[in-house]
Amino acid sequence: MDPPSLPWSKQVTRGSFRYHRNGPVVGIQWMDGGLTALLSTLHLGSDFVYCTRSARIDGHSVKLLVPQPEAIHTYNELMAGEDKSDQMMNYYEVLHHSCRYWKKLFLHIVDIACLNSCILFKDLQARHPEDDRLKRPGDFGHKEFRIELLCQLGGIEPTSQEEPSYQDEQQTNPRHLTCHIPIKVGHRAICAVCQALAPSQGAINIKSFLKCQLCDVFLCLNFERNCFRVYHSAEFDPYV
Repeated sequence: MDPPSLPWSKQVTRGSFRYHRNGPVVGIQWMDGGLTALLSTLHLGSDFVYCTRSARIDGHSVKLLVPQPEAIHTYNELMAGEDKSDQMMNYYEVLHHSCRYWKKLFLHIVDIACLNSCILFKDLQARHPEDDRLKRPGDFGHKEFRIELLCQLGGIEPTSQEEPSYQDEQQTNPRHLTCHIPIKVGHRAICAVCQALAPSQGAINIKSFLKCQLCDVFLCLNFERNCFRVYHSAEFDPYV
């Protein structure tokens, strides 16, 4: 029995490429530091340019001219160092890991459709600023577009209630902010929760090395007691 042949990427050197055309679409594979694949409807698979790559020969770093398909060269020039489409989709993508490849592909297509719809909507806004149907707040972006799209598809009435700002939350209930962080100090002091609960529940006053960085009070935080969580809950009142 003949041994299995090596894949194409293991048989070629850097700069090698191959292509296959099916109607208007050409698929190109190029061997750079790794295997790069691309589909195009604008280029010929045989067209290529030269790009510069670094390599070490006999312990010295040298620059080499490596053939590069013109389709890949054009892609690198237009994307300006990063794939902006993938970057924008990654912020709010619905894609998740799945063993079924068709599900992953379907969810990726949904993300592409949502992003393209948002881009077209922004373009319509710029072309027709007088249209009241296209008017949105100044901070209306990709996230807000997806929320509005979900509300329309699900028949949900969008709420106009604004989320409380950081300053409003700090003024109304400063103990419930997520910026409360436990820190360790060099001396111990009595836990504020244990001290408050001692008269009514017979709790023992325990000294702790930890205190809340924002509230500046010492609190227990270990496997047996989590006074840090109790103190920052809405039910606990340290002044009762």
